[in-house]
Amino acid sequence: MMIQQRALSGEDFVALNRQMAYLAQAGMPLERGLRLLASDLKRGRLAVAIREVEADMSKGMSLAEAMEANRGRFPPLYSQVLDSGMKSGKLGAVLMSLAEHLDFIREVRFMLVRIMAYPVLVVVMLAVVMLALSLYLIPSFQLILEDFDTTLPPLTQLLLSANLWMPWVAGCVLVLLAALLILITRSRHSGLGQAICEWFMMRVPVLGPALLADAMSRWCNLMRVAVEAGMPLTDALDMAGQAMGSPAIEADSQTIRQRLERGQTVDGDYPRRAIPATISAMMDLGAEHQTLGQTLELMAQLYQRQARSRLQLLHTVLLPASLVALGLTIGFVVIALILPLVKLISSLT
Repeated sequence: MMIQQRALSGEDFVALNRQMAYLAQAGMPLERGLRLLASDLKRGRLAVAIREVEADMSKGMSLAEAMEANRGRFPPLYSQVLDSGMKSGKLGAVLMSLAEHLDFIREVRFMLVRIMAYPVLVVVMLAVVMLALSLYLIPSFQLILEDFDTTLPPLTQLLLSANLWMPWVAGCVLVLLAALLILITRSRHSGLGQAICEWFMMRVPVLGPALLADAMSRWCNLMRVAVEAGMPLTDALDMAGQAMGSPAIEADSQTIRQRLERGQTVDGDYPRRAIPATISAMMDLGAEHQTLGQTLELMAQLYQRQARSRLQLLHTVLLPASLVALGLTIGFVVIALILPLVKLISSLT
């Protein structure tokens, strides 16, 4: 009976890849280095994975073959990157480039979570507070105002009617947020879910262009790592397209691969879903001057700066907008509650 292999977490894989990069650059045999790493870790999923890879290498397998034998633990096509790096004699540089790429992904994801956390928290808190007001405070306040026997201001009437519509609005907001979270979580395991989530996210103002620029930066980085490792361009397109986890980018990568197999250039007039014409034109230019790796690195840096600037713009827009929404909601409740009292006092005087 075959034991199902558990995939490494993102943190574990990043740590393993960086440690292997240092070992390769230091010139230490990887079999011995992996054995030392496993003895240092002693326990945990990462230690088990390293021991199994080291055990396969001690049987005569290469590093790429050992990784392929344990492919359930590592990202798809990781063994191909290792194999290309070893054949080109640049394994240390390839692993270090991949480590820098993974660090960039983690940094952008952390930045995105940090930017989105406060506005989402404000929306959730507003929904909860308004739900509590409509269920508990507003009915009691309505009973008090009925004893005044006076015509209530329009704002107060709107607030008093909140116990009829606010639970539905607050419930819809919370359900939509929960559904979005579930969709994002489950989209990793479903092609249709990935396509729907990607279509929706890419069309959100400000956020969509930032995510697309980040995706293009990561795709160019993956292509650069593969090209510098000596991988054929068609195989590099397969690797980068599948590793991105984006149906649109994978489709564009396959379209470019098919053009190359037919002897056509990367650039041209054909339908595109994600990869812009600028990247295609620059890839042709880099291939023509035999500087494709450097060209891809420049394009990755360009889109990386675009992603950062757009994410910063998103932060600049969302934070004031969430504060304004919070202030308007609180102001509406306070004014609607005070207006009847002001009117009553005015009538008495």
